[in-house]
Amino acid sequence: MDVNFNFMPQFDCLWQESYRELALHSGRGTGKSFAVADYLVLAALTGKHRILCTREIQNSISDSVISLLADSIDRHDLSKYFDVQKSTIYCESGSEFIFKGIKHSIESIKSMNGITICWLEEAQTTSDESLNILLPTVFRNKGAKIIYTYNPRYANDAVFKRFNGEETPSNSIVKKLDWRDNIYFDDAMREEMAYAYRVDPAMAAHIWEGELMPSGNATAVIPHNWLKKCVDAHKKLDWKPQAFKYMGLDFADGGSDKSALAIRHGSIITHVHEFEQPFINKSVEYADGFARQHEVIRVHFDAIGIGAGAKGDFNRLNREYTAEPHIGSASPNGKDSKFTDSMTNGQFFRNLKAQSWWHLRLRVENTLRLLDGEQINPDQCLFIDGNIPFLDKMLLELAQASYKHEDGKLMVDKAPDDGMKSPNMADAVVMSFAHGTKKGLKAR
Repeated sequence: MDVNFNFMPQFDCLWQESYRELALHSGRGTGKSFAVADYLVLAALTGKHRILCTREIQNSISDSVISLLADSIDRHDLSKYFDVQKSTIYCESGSEFIFKGIKHSIESIKSMNGITICWLEEAQTTSDESLNILLPTVFRNKGAKIIYTYNPRYANDAVFKRFNGEETPSNSIVKKLDWRDNIYFDDAMREEMAYAYRVDPAMAAHIWEGELMPSGNATAVIPHNWLKKCVDAHKKLDWKPQAFKYMGLDFADGGSDKSALAIRHGSIITHVHEFEQPFINKSVEYADGFARQHEVIRVHFDAIGIGAGAKGDFNRLNREYTAEPHIGSASPNGKDSKFTDSMTNGQFFRNLKAQSWWHLRLRVENTLRLLDGEQINPDQCLFIDGNIPFLDKMLLELAQASYKHEDGKLMVDKAPDDGMKSPNMADAVVMSFAHGTKKGLKAR
């Protein structure tokens, strides 16, 4: 059998016999997941292995690395030796690939026997509890090994503590990979990295060099200085929208809280303001008048809490636009679609709220790229009309939200500090772009 996998020298460690644990960590662009997939395909072909491919959370088979392995098999013209099924892969050598998430399959993982190789992908998201379950399960089989691939995140992450502290486990190899050693690192990736360093050097070092996340466990979803560059950016570019108008509507939670609405014309936020109405039906009527005046085609409204009954109030109106509830705690849109090359929307985002805020962040990033001279579609950007009343307050509200990771998924906290009010105008802006999350902007 003549098969040439052409491994890069930085992955020679995969073939060393001495290790029981191999920890490969890096930033983006090293090709580590592709290399491990190739290694496992070759190992399955040349020996008899029971290979567990796992991660902290796997809600569906699309969350797994099965597509990476299938691509490797196809790329090396080995389909005649493998049977790639919906949720497993078999090889004529007798090897078998198993795909399971640890957190939701604890008992199943505990009862597994005969594992010879385990690949723990996205290992930075693995909890201490899950790692304590996985290790004895795999190592009760003589000669078994675990390969960890991860992008370091926080110093208290279980895998980081295990391999990046002062003392590492015996019979382990820890290797930091470098994008500079990747012969397939192309000009497009270099441009992406250069841009990241111009915009946010600390975050760029995390993304590309594998440094820990800046500013601890949370950081701004959209930095304030980014947002300021979006103000009247469309005027500087002499760009006018040709798209429809959408409204986001956030209802007051009570007390001194106010309701807020925002209107966007294509990718330009044209109107944002707060208002007070004593009852939910009156707030709906107020928003209805504004929607008619500005010829809005769709209203996305907060349907959690006090807004839960607003759908009935909208239905009683004689309207031509669509009124659609926005439930932040719902599952992300397109949860089985890829957000990154290795993660789906459902795996990356905790809920629709996190996805919606991150969608706006990606639009802001696109605006900065466009201003920097890149060829970006303005319809995928965010522009803000500088004549909006209380503009500074709105910008501060948009910059108020922070994000963190929990159980491997991105979460957004709109009021991260005690005493901070929920950002109603910012919520309205985010919801005005809710329709865009149905198609989404894929992570770059």
